[in-house]
Formats: sequence, structure tokens, C-alpha cells
Amino acid sequence: MSEASAPAFGDLLRRYRLAAGLTQAELAERAGLSVRGINDLERGARQTPRKETVALLADALRLTDDACARFTSASRPAPASPASHAHATPAGTSVGALLTSTTPAIPAVTPPPAIHTFLIADVRGYTTFTLERGDEAAARLAGLFAQLARAGVEAHGGRVIELRGDEALAVFASARQALRAAVALQARFAAAARADPTLPLAVGIGLDAGEAVPVEDGFRGTALNLAARLCSLAGPGEVLASAELVHLAGRVAGLAYQERGTAQLKGFADPVTVIRVLPEVPEETVATAVDPDAGAAASQSAVITAAVGDRAPTFPTFPLPSPVALPIGGFLGALPDGPLVAREAELAALDALLNAVGAGTGRLVLLAGEPGVGKTRLAQEVMLAARNRDWLVASGRCYEPQEVVAYFPFREALSAAYAAAPPAVRAELPRR
Repeated sequence: MSEASAPAFGDLLRRYRLAAGLTQAELAERAGLSVRGINDLERGARQTPRKETVALLADALRLTDDACARFTSASRPAPASPASHAHATPAGTSVGALLTSTTPAIPAVTPPPAIHTFLIADVRGYTTFTLERGDEAAARLAGLFAQLARAGVEAHGGRVIELRGDEALAVFASARQALRAAVALQARFAAAARADPTLPLAVGIGLDAGEAVPVEDGFRGTALNLAARLCSLAGPGEVLASAELVHLAGRVAGLAYQERGTAQLKGFADPVTVIRVLPEVPEETVATAVDPDAGAAASQSAVITAAVGDRAPTFPTFPLPSPVALPIGGFLGALPDGPLVAREAELAALDALLNAVGAGTGRLVLLAGEPGVGKTRLAQEVMLAARNRDWLVASGRCYEPQEVVAYFPFREALSAAYAAAPPAVRAELPRR
């Protein structure tokens, strides 16, 4: 095939992506690039991608050697036609014009990496909300999320560099301002959800800081990847940060830190220490109890208010932390500390069952298999999905030390449910 008939890079990228059965989002996830960047390449908005980008795409597409060579060749700008140099310089051409036409272009200089703090926020249950409420309601939810995210980030000196439906990516020059923004954003989301319960903004936030290289469509760096992993671990209304970011920020007035353990996150060789970031409650404040008769929805929207005389609170109202902050580890009742692989079919079936439960139909699921095949890890993924829907998670285990206690798993699970129940529910139990 001649150079003249060779397909453009964008056309070739789209052809290989479709042949691999990937969406733009799936390819972006696999290659570690942005969806917008891949979209720009496919439609020709970017003609000459960087060599590193081409290598990442080729690896993600799992191209053969021949296809990879063709792919790489298509990414390079076409050389000037030899015929254009076969003629003598026309008479009368000025020296300035000659120099302009023959002087090579100065290559663009890639800016050096710098320390940035990245914040990623994701709306929990957005897909389920879209299926249940429809596209129009989902568009309103996404619009409200984008408006609040942009305002909250900019109020703390940050910049939103990507908004994609239910996800926002922001960058900050200050680690402290990023942490303040994250906690303030959760306050904004909670306030908006209370004001309009039809648009539930249950958002998880993850943050990390590190060196990142600015590129045409954003940034590249490990800090973005870790922020994304922490965001996936964060529950609704929760802010999780890396220990490195917390160390960089140091003590921040108005904020408190809570260590959540270590997690073996996908793409990271060493375990990552996870820190939960919370608003610091002044000593003169208490959590006011919510009227039990107001129902479960009201109990979930309890806020911290001042309780000293008639003095008004001087800080934003925040949702109370969840009754139980799930640990991180390789056991049932804990958030997973490692990635789940090769369980797409099982997860799809279990997700359908969760949707049925959400619609009001009870379900009992039994996971059976040989020791070590991953039953606990699969159960953890289901528990994580339930937690992200803001459901109560109660677990019971029966390891060897508990075998002598009758019905121990049920007692453990029911005890957790009882501890999390509103006072009105607990008051009814002795009567039954």
C-alpha cells in the first residue's frame, strides 16, 4: 500500500479499536489515557500523537508486530514530496524567504514535571439512577454535579480539567487547598441532596499528590492513577487520600485524619496506606439526634450543628460519618485490598441481583467453590457495590475460633445491623 493510500492515524485507531471490541472508554482505561484524547485522535482533531501515546495505544490494543509497525508509521507526519525540492529556487526569491522556507522548525519543549495534587470525584450509583429514572433525570444530576464540582474546586484555587458525566478530575497547586476543597465539596453535595432528594449526590472522592507532566489533554503521572484507585474505594460522602498527600499537607486547620489501613491497589507494586479525611468537629459542638419518626432518609441526612446556647455554627454543616467505617483487608466485612480479575460474568449476574433488591425483591446468594478460588474476594466486590449504593452492610464470619459458638455468623451480622439501626427500630425489638 502506498503512502498516498495509507489510512489516516485516526481511521486506523478506530478500525483497530472496533476490531478489538473496545469502546473509547474501555480503551482509555486500558491505555491509561483520557477518553477525550482518544476521541480527538479518532476524529482527526490531533494528527500527530506523541510517541509515548502511540506506544500505550498499541500495547492496549494488543497489536501484532506488523499491525504495530503500520500503526506507528501512520502516526508520523507525512514527509515532504521529493518533487518539491527538484526545482531550482525561482529568480527573485528574497534571502529572507529562502531562510524561512529552509530553516527547520524548532521542536516543542515538553514542560518539566511538577508537583500537583489531583482530586477525582465520582457519583455513586449513577448507572443505576439512569436506568431507573431515565436520561433526562440523569442529565440533571450530572449537570448539578458539574456545577457544584466546578464551583467548589475553583473556590479553593483549583481547576477542573475534565468533566465526564458522573466523574470530575481537578488539579491543585496546593495540597492543603485540595484537601479543604474535597471536604467542602462533600458538604455541598450533601446540602444539594437534602434540598432536592430526587437528585441524590452520593459522591466518593480520592486524592493524591506527586509529579505529573502536563500534556495536550491534561496530565500524565502516577498520582492521577492513585487518586482514581482511592476514589473507587471511597464510599458515598467519603474522602480518601494517600499518606504521601497527608504528609505533604501536614496539619490542616478544620480537618482530621483517620487511618484506614493499607490496600494492594491495581497497578501499584507496594501496599498503599489509605487515609480518611474528615471535618474536625470543635469541642463545643455535638451531633444532634434526628427525630426517629422522620424516617431513615432523615436519619441519613443528620448534620453537625452548634449546641452552645444560641450561638450559630461558624463552619459548614457536614453529614455525619457512617456508623461503621469499613476496614481494608482480605476478609469478609472489609473493603478489598487488591484488584478482582476474570470475574466479569459473575459480577454481571450479581449486579443484576443487586438491582432486583433495590427494586424491593429480596435475594439470597450462595457462593460455592474450592478453598482459594476467590469466593471471599468476589463477595467483597458485591459488598463494595452495595456500600456504594449507600446500603447498610452487615457481615458475619465463622472461622475456626468461632465454630463452638452457635449461629455465630448470624449473631455477628445482626449485631452490626442492630448497632446501625435508628433508636426507634431498636426500641421495638424487645417487644417482639
